Amino acid sequence: MVGEPFKAKIFGKFNFKSKLEYLEGDTCKDLAPANRKKASAIEPYDTCVIMWSEPGCTGLSKAVKKDTANRENFKLLNFDNILSSVGPCPKLCCSK
Repeated sequence: MVGEPFKAKIFGKFNFKSKLEYLEGDTCKDLAPANRKKASAIEPYDTCVIMWSEPGCTGLSKAVKKDTANRENFKLLNFDNILSSVGPCPKLCCSK
């Protein structure tokens, strides 16, 4: 699925510490195998991302934006050490 372009910095520790990976694009991006199931925080900048529990943007999911509460602590989102891939939020409107 192609969606709105996104940027996301993934962290291995709460409160945006221990950067694991930076992802960007408008389609699903898998975390590097060594980083899967190790994330504890995400910085989506001014974009919207959907976090997925499995590679290929499958499994459990949760949408996150810059103002999403607890994005700095996945434990509070029930997503700690689960993240395996990130994808774009769907486009809300289409240009003609």
